[in-house]
Amino acid sequence: MGVTSATILPAIMQPLLLEKESRNGTGATCLAQAKDKAAGERPFGVGRGFSTPPCAPSIPLGGAFRYPSGFARYRARGPNAHRFRKAACPPPVREQFLVISALGPNAMELTNVLCRASHENRCAVVSTRLSRHGEFSALVLQVSGNWDALARLESSLPALAKKHAFSVNVIRSGAANNRPQALPYVAYVSSVYRPDILNELCQFFIDHHVELENLTCDTYQAPQTGGTMLNATLTVTLPAGTQISWLRDQFLDFADALNLDALIEPWRPQNP
Repeated sequence: MGVTSATILPAIMQPLLLEKESRNGTGATCLAQAKDKAAGERPFGVGRGFSTPPCAPSIPLGGAFRYPSGFARYRARGPNAHRFRKAACPPPVREQFLVISALGPNAMELTNVLCRASHENRCAVVSTRLSRHGEFSALVLQVSGNWDALARLESSLPALAKKHAFSVNVIRSGAANNRPQALPYVAYVSSVYRPDILNELCQFFIDHHVELENLTCDTYQAPQTGGTMLNATLTVTLPAGTQISWLRDQFLDFADALNLDALIEPWRPQNP
C-alpha cells in the first residue's frame, strides 16, 4: 500500500503532538494510532483483512519533526547569547548642544547676528545670557540641533565674527545632569569692597562641596560716604543629604569672620 503526502503531512504540520498522547494516558506511539484511540476505534488493519502492521504509514511520534522552541534556540546559542543581543541594540542618542560665547562692542548687533545664524542653520536657541562690561558686551548662547545643523553653524561662525568685528568661542556640550535630590539656594553678600571677597566665598563653598550655578557681582559708589561697596548674589546647589541648619550656621560664622553682611535662603522662582 503506497504512502501519499496526505498521510504524512498531518504529522509534519502538528509538531506539538509529539508526546502529548502518551502524557494524556492514551499509550499511542504514532499519530494514526492516537487518532483511533481518541475516537474509540480499533487500530488500523486489525480485523479488517489487512496485513499492514498498525501505524505503518505514519511517522512515530517520538521521531516526528519538531520546530525548536525558544528555549532550545537560546540554549543552542549558548548562555551568553543575551549579552550579544543587548550589545546589538543601539545606545540612546545623546542630545548635543553648542555653547557659543561672543564679545562685541554692539550688543544688539551681536545678538541679532548670532540668533539669525542659528535660525538659518535650523538650530534652536535654548538659553541666552547677555551682560555689558565696559565698552564690550558678553553674550552666551546654548544652541540645540541635530549633528549636521550644529556642524554647519559652527563652521559659519568664524566668517561672521570677522565680518561683524566680534570675537567668538565655541564648544560642544551635552545635556546637564538631573539632580532631583539637590537643593538650590541663594546667597546674598554686601560689604565694603575688598578684592579678596569673591575668592573667599568660592573657597568656602568648595570646601563644603557646594556647586555654583550663577554669580552676579556689582560694585558701586555709596552716595553717603563715597566709598566703594560690593553686592554679590550667588545661586548655589547644595548636595543631597546636606544638613541645612548646620550649613547656614557655618556660612554666617564665615561671614562674621570677614565682616560681611550675608544671608542664605532657598531659591524661589521669580513671579511674572
